[in-house]
Amino acid sequence: MTDKPENKNDGQSASSAGDFADILSRMRAARSSFLAGELTDKEYIDRTIELDRRLTFNLSGNFNAQSGFLVTQPEGTQYASYRASLSAGQGSALPAHGAETEIIERLQGQSGKPRSFFSPEQEIAARQEMFSRLLRSHPQLASMTLRDAADMVVKTTAGEEVEWKYGDADPSVVMCAALTMINIHRDELQTVNPSLHRSLSASDPDYIRTVVSGRILGSASEDGEFVAWETEKRAQVIAAIRADKTLMADIGKVKPLLDTGSQEEFLAQHRLRDSISQRVLDIYARAYDAPELLRADILTTTYAPVETMNENDIYGYAGGVAGLNNEDYVFVRTTLYNELLLRDPMDTPREVGEKFLLTLNEESRHAVDNIYSDRLVNGKLDADHPAFRHTNLIFLNNYNYIPDGDSYASQYAERTAKEAAAEITNPIAGDIFPPAPEPARPEGQVMVLEGMTIRGDVKP
Repeated sequence: MTDKPENKNDGQSASSAGDFADILSRMRAARSSFLAGELTDKEYIDRTIELDRRLTFNLSGNFNAQSGFLVTQPEGTQYASYRASLSAGQGSALPAHGAETEIIERLQGQSGKPRSFFSPEQEIAARQEMFSRLLRSHPQLASMTLRDAADMVVKTTAGEEVEWKYGDADPSVVMCAALTMINIHRDELQTVNPSLHRSLSASDPDYIRTVVSGRILGSASEDGEFVAWETEKRAQVIAAIRADKTLMADIGKVKPLLDTGSQEEFLAQHRLRDSISQRVLDIYARAYDAPELLRADILTTTYAPVETMNENDIYGYAGGVAGLNNEDYVFVRTTLYNELLLRDPMDTPREVGEKFLLTLNEESRHAVDNIYSDRLVNGKLDADHPAFRHTNLIFLNNYNYIPDGDSYASQYAERTAKEAAAEITNPIAGDIFPPAPEPARPEGQVMVLEGMTIRGDVKP
């Protein structure tokens, strides 16, 4: 076999291919030794880091230098520097989220807003603009002022009954909107209600976010009209996936990356996941009447090295600024992390397939919520739409988002998306993957060692 340019997607040298298969074999052996108690945590982590760096070094000819979507051209000096860092031993650190950041910035450029709009320095002004647009387009909340919001919070905190003056707007929506208004207009609050301003200044900076998303939206339930509408949409998604026999067959081909025998097979698994993700998101676009999701560049499947995943065990995520069009994004990550650094590794086709589908369905549902939030802020979601209240809660949750901790999974946006993902994934996985007996696995606490973690659980 003749050598081919390392920046091409169709392969590398014969020796590189051999090295790749050998690395995968060594990873499997190391994991087996660790699970059998033959390696200490430190020995296993050190060996995993070394092998994963070598694997990523080989893959970097096929993937974007920072973290992994397929490219066909080299990336200049930055690319060369990255490859050099991979061969420099364990002292170097992999850059995190570079490719994903580049994609997000490119999409932001399509939104019609200047680059400065997305800068940290403009965050408060940007949030104020979008929140003001939401109020103006909301039939009940359009008259809310900062003084109203402050009075409402003070009276409620004091235990007084608040007379809602916003029509039949849901009390959770009204109170969360009032708290959000206070949070993003804190400087003005000093003039409107000095006492409340002093009280908030002395509290935890995340206090309002915790009250909104952790307390109010942590217990907020879906209304009956939305449940009926959403149940029908989920049924449509399941039916459409089942009806696509090619898609069902392809989902059945998803398997553990450690079970691949070559670099070519490893990359084929990555491309398979990307193809499945694109087709499933298209199904969501049709089921939820959200053609915005059909935009070709909204979803990207990236490769995430173990070290990147160790920083935050995020298998996929979706985002965008509510009210802006064309800059929403979805990422689904291909990674060896869950097969190598979980206390109970996901190492069967069913476990890997189910985890992939759960991630994909959850992020697809988040993407739908983001598109509907755009419509809400822009006055294009009617108040009598079954998803109107739900989308208000999503918008307010995202403005007060809790990224981790005990309240992460219970906040409204995460809880509803995870429930939807499970309801769609379970029957599909049941059709495709035969039931497997529960393997006997060692129990243990989460171990943390020199910046690396063998996790006992997985953040959905």
